[in-house]
Parts: sequence; structure tokens; C-alpha cells
Amino acid sequence: MDSSAYFERLLRYYEGSFDIARPALLGGSEFSALASFHIRQEKYVLVKKATLWGVDSHEHVLMQQYRTAPGPEEVARLGEILTSHMEPEVARRGEANMPEDHMYTYLTLALLSEQPVSEELVKAVQKFKFVKYYSFYLRGYSEARMVLVDLANEKVYTNKAGKKAAELYQRVLADVKAGKA
Repeated sequence: MDSSAYFERLLRYYEGSFDIARPALLGGSEFSALASFHIRQEKYVLVKKATLWGVDSHEHVLMQQYRTAPGPEEVARLGEILTSHMEPEVARRGEANMPEDHMYTYLTLALLSEQPVSEELVKAVQKFKFVKYYSFYLRGYSEARMVLVDLANEKVYTNKAGKKAAELYQRVLADVKAGKA
């Protein structure tokens, strides 16, 4: 399966509610795309000035296409970009801490490989973990989700945090296989 067809179909799922930058430059590396989603929920009484509570939630998805399958060292390199650049520059926007009403931010790395992936790569993705709590959890947390799509074998692998995200990537696989544009 062609990674470009899969990538374009994946972007169509995201473009309805995410802001998409393509290509994206982060940590000195160029990526296929960066999709960002922001939502604010509030509860107030009669007027908006009488807000009882408010929470901000975010998701940032960094996507990369590969013609040949990447190795486990690529997962380590991308993990470093996530912790050293994506979390502080994209999630916190260079600030020392998250804003007061921040609840959570998901930082997702989506790796799309046209060639079959190695067992070592799958294990590296499954072992990947990153969670950061802000102000003893009073200002929420950020969690990394890693998704590896093996287009040759039509399989999706994730780390533990990315299990729910796998459903979307499986649906896109089914759409591309069925010939939906």
C-alpha cells in the first residue's frame, strides 16, 4: 500500500477539527505534517462571568512517512524530539508551565511505513512511554502516544497510551483498501 494514499486519507480525517501544518519542522527535522487540536469546556451559572470551572484539552499529532521501514534507532530519535522539542515548544509553547485550566495534552507520533517493519521496531514502539505532570498534576499532564502503521502487512502497532488511537488508523487502512478516496 502506498504511504501517500494512506497519508492523504488520514489527513482528511484530521482536517475537520485539527489545524494542519504540512510539512512541519521540529527539532531540526522535517515531518510530513503536524496536526493540532484544542478544546475548552466550561460550566457557568446564568452568565459566562460566573464560571464554575473550565478545562483546556489539546492533541498534537506529528506524522512521518517512510518508503523503507525505519529502525528502532528512529523511535529513539523521535522520542528525543518529542521530549526535547514537541512537549516544550508545541505543547507548552515555550512557557515554564501549562496554563491554569490545562487538563491534558496528547502528543502523538504517527509513523507510516510502506515496507514491512521489523519485530525490533514494533517492540521499540510498544515500549515507548512518556508522561509529564505539571505542578503536581494541578495543571494536568502530557502523555505521548506512538502509532506505527505497517502498510505492507496492513497492521497498526501502538504503545500502551496509543491503544485508543489505533482505531482511527485501522479505519483509514480499511478505507484505503476499499478504494475510498
